[in-house]
Amino acid sequence: MARAVSGLLQSNNKTRLLVSKAWSLAKLQDAITDALPLEIRALGSIQPGNLVDGELTLLVSSPALATRLRFASNTVLAAIRKEGRLKVSRIKVRVAPPRPQLRKPVKKSNRKLSEADQTALLRAAKTATDPALAAAFRRLASRTAGN
Repeated sequence: MARAVSGLLQSNNKTRLLVSKAWSLAKLQDAITDALPLEIRALGSIQPGNLVDGELTLLVSSPALATRLRFASNTVLAAIRKEGRLKVSRIKVRVAPPRPQLRKPVKKSNRKLSEADQTALLRAAKTATDPALAAAFRRLASRTAGN
């Protein structure tokens, strides 16, 4: 009995309100981006943060962009009012650098050690004065493609 994702999202009042707010914020971001000149948009990213009691918080990626956006706040307000979905009476600009992207995990290599490498590691293990270091060299020398 599979249900469509849209049906699941609309089945609960809280999720319905959350989805509606997300769509409104996406439309709002488009309206803000379209209202600003290219030289301001080129300074970094602008994301709508939250809307509480008619005050819209915009999160920007740099202090320079925050300054320029504060000067252009009347233009942004006019664009938001023209879009008409949200009732915004004032804008607050906050600097919030973008979150770093998650790095992809590094793939482990399945390469075997060459015989020369294994011999060198075993020789180093024999001459090492520290027993823990000697054991580490022996473990490395025993590595194969499956380990």
